[in-house]
Amino acid sequence: MWMFKKDILNDLKLHSDSWPLSHEIKIEACYYARCRWKEVPVRYGTRVGKTKLVNNWRVGFIDLLHIAKKRVVR
Repeated sequence: MWMFKKDILNDLKLHSDSWPLSHEIKIEACYYARCRWKEVPVRYGTRVGKTKLVNNWRVGFIDLLHIAKKRVVR
């Protein structure tokens, strides 16, 4: 889990409203806002039910394109 102080959210330019949002937050916070961050381990339980992803490869590819675009164009 990634943790940031709430006050940096005003400095982030976020555009995604789907799966790539978590990556976008990390890129904006670390690369552009140059904020300090801390990674905190989290325990996960066994998944109950089915995954929400219908096409894992498609979602992964869209995620990868979004990350590449974000690194080049803010």
